[in-house]
Amino acid sequence: MQNRNAVRIDAEARARIVQRVEHDHIHILALELATPEELELVRKYAYTVNDVLKEFFLERGLRLIDFKIEFGIADGQVLLADEISPDTCRLWDVETNEKMDKDRFRRDLGNVEETYLEVFRRVQE
Repeated sequence: MQNRNAVRIDAEARARIVQRVEHDHIHILALELATPEELELVRKYAYTVNDVLKEFFLERGLRLIDFKIEFGIADGQVLLADEISPDTCRLWDVETNEKMDKDRFRRDLGNVEETYLEVFRRVQE
């Protein structure tokens, strides 16, 4: 397997991670972008990231709805190479269900900068 590109899997809540990986794995394997063992590591890492982020955000009054993470493979190592921000995940306020993420911009809900600053304030706690 030479000249492999990065493998990207978008995960929407824990229950959908497996579905997405199972769907995409056919293409990933066919194109020799990753081995079955590497895909299993991606799945394992995605579950771990999901569990950690859900707890982290919940402790700060935010519900993690979904998130996007990108993996790459370098020198035989599966690497998580991404950021976590309101642009890479959807966060809703636990009490009000207010959208605290990129949907504020997409849906023209207003107060994008103020909302992102509120998310920043909460994660700094």
